[in-house]
Amino acid sequence: MQSVGIDISGSSTDDFLVIETSAKLPFNGNHFNTVSFVACINHIPERQEALQEAMRVLKPGGQVVITMINRTLGEIGHNIWWYSEDKHREVDIIS
Repeated sequence: MQSVGIDISGSSTDDFLVIETSAKLPFNGNHFNTVSFVACINHIPERQEALQEAMRVLKPGGQVVITMINRTLGEIGHNIWWYSEDKHREVDIIS
């Protein structure tokens, strides 16, 4: 497997897994060259554990990449795209 996406909702496919929690990833240690959090770290309630898991599943010398959009764009995006109750996700400020 070259890459895999994970989320807590949706349907699992060959390259996308639905997991219950980011605190325990379903991968062996030293498995990936890169772990990416794309504009999502503020949506993860157990973010400290998720970051620890990212480090666990990285191969030696691997990289964790975290991207975020600024707060204003995030609020605009949530108002436009996450308008319905079934698509609502809590937003938490990283302190």
